[in-house]
Amino acid sequence: MLNILITGARGQLGSSLRQLGSVSPNNYLATDVAELDITDAGAVLQTVKEQRIDVIVNCAAYTNVEKAEEDEPTADLLNHKAAAYLAAAAKETGATLIHVSTDYVFDGTGHRPYTEGLRAYEAGGRGGREGLGVPLPDPAHGMALFGVREQLSEDDAAADLGA
Repeated sequence: MLNILITGARGQLGSSLRQLGSVSPNNYLATDVAELDITDAGAVLQTVKEQRIDVIVNCAAYTNVEKAEEDEPTADLLNHKAAAYLAAAAKETGATLIHVSTDYVFDGTGHRPYTEGLRAYEAGGRGGREGLGVPLPDPAHGMALFGVREQLSEDDAAADLGA
C-alpha cells in the first residue's frame, strides 16, 4: 500500500484523483493550500516525511494565463519554485514525483527548450520543469483536461492563493 500525496486537490485534475483515492487500496492525502502550502519548502518536506509519502502527484498550478501576466511573482512562485520544493522533498525522502504541467509553453515547432520571449505563464510552466532538477526524457503533453466537476469561481481561486 502506497501513501500518495495529491497537491492542488481542489482543482480539476486533483478533484478527479481525490475521487480515485476513495476507491483505491492506497492511502491518499489530498491537499490544497489550506492543508499544505507548497510554496513553503519546510512545510512540504515536513509533510512528506511525517506522512511517509511514497508518491507525490503535483496538480497545483497558477492556471490563469492572462492573470499570470499581471502577477508574475505569484505565478512563478506556484508554477516554478513550489515544483522545486516538491522535487527536493521527493529526492530527500526517496518519493516518486509526478509533475503535471501544461502544453501551453510549446507551439509545436521547436525541438529544444524555449529560452526567451516567454509570457509569464509560459515561463512559469517552463520554470516548473526546470525546478524539478531532473531530466524529463519523455514528457507527455495534453491539450486539455476534462471531467465532471464544477468550475472554481475566480473568488475561490483567489482565496486559494491567499489573495
